[in-house]
Amino acid sequence: MPVIILDVEYANLQQHTPSDINLKVTNKGFGVAAHLTIKAQSSNEQFAGGITCTQLIARIAPEEERVLPLSVSPLQYGPDVPLHLTVSYADGQERLHEEEQTILVLVDQTPEPVGESQILTNVLGHLADEKSQRKEVYERKEYRLFFNCRESLSVSELREICFAMDIEHENFPQTKSDFVLELIRYVSRRDRMDDFRQWCGRINPSVDW
Repeated sequence: MPVIILDVEYANLQQHTPSDINLKVTNKGFGVAAHLTIKAQSSNEQFAGGITCTQLIARIAPEEERVLPLSVSPLQYGPDVPLHLTVSYADGQERLHEEEQTILVLVDQTPEPVGESQILTNVLGHLADEKSQRKEVYERKEYRLFFNCRESLSVSELREICFAMDIEHENFPQTKSDFVLELIRYVSRRDRMDDFRQWCGRINPSVDW
């Protein structure tokens, strides 16, 4: 009689983060299993994604293993998040079998999102050796510059400034916020902040740079 064992292979699963896993289906019995159907139980509220779709396998011989690549998005986190699956199949005499199996999965909690002010603080971390009061004033000032650049300049205008200041920006991040942060970090490291502010003022003189 066939004995179907389900297991999963994965790495670094995080809550609410789509990831790829491998669903391993192994026949540990002595007979062929045919017409296999594997699906998440209706009570499963811990996972979303491709794992919730029904998986079909025509047949599995004894000691044979099949690996199904699937996408998954954990909805909960913890050391033992249960993945509830139901597998049904027919044995060599066409008798139907249905079993419920639960696989415990390690899922990490999604890190708390970092606010833009904290991101900027990290980007400007080379100023950490300054006196704390001066550093706080500086960071507030640079955060206002970051905010003004993001809200008052388009990406094309930011690239125009880079061209005018001979800044190679091709390897800068593609998202606008990250692009602005990297640009501010670049000019700050090279003591070109005043020039940068002047160019911002030329492009958009309506803003207090």
